[in-house]
Amino acid sequence: MKNIFTLLACLTIVGCTSNPYKNSYTTDKNTQKIQSINNTLVTPIGESQFQGKNNINKNDSIQFAKEIDADIILLNKKYSHTETKTITKIIPVRSYSATSLYEYENFDFHIDKYLYTAKYFKK
Repeated sequence: MKNIFTLLACLTIVGCTSNPYKNSYTTDKNTQKIQSINNTLVTPIGESQFQGKNNINKNDSIQFAKEIDADIILLNKKYSHTETKTITKIIPVRSYSATSLYEYENFDFHIDKYLYTAKYFKK
């Protein structure tokens, strides 16, 4: 039983610490050099794009850029939409009649979603 708990704890920690920039990375097929803002020629090497809440850590993109040896990262975060989730709470009612034995109460949660984009370049 202790081993099962340890396994579940490890899986939860790994799931919570996954890097969305790494998970959504695709390599860039266009290897043509382009001119950057400071007139340096750079080569695009890939891109990450995903949707998430407003709490994505941009340090994850920096960590991943180091893994793929990127020299420059261009980050963008843009509001996408709001998701509404409804949870129904069922409340037992003490009643001696033949009518309903439960009351229902709905709670709405609004979650803002953002589109995150990271473009990686090599000098």
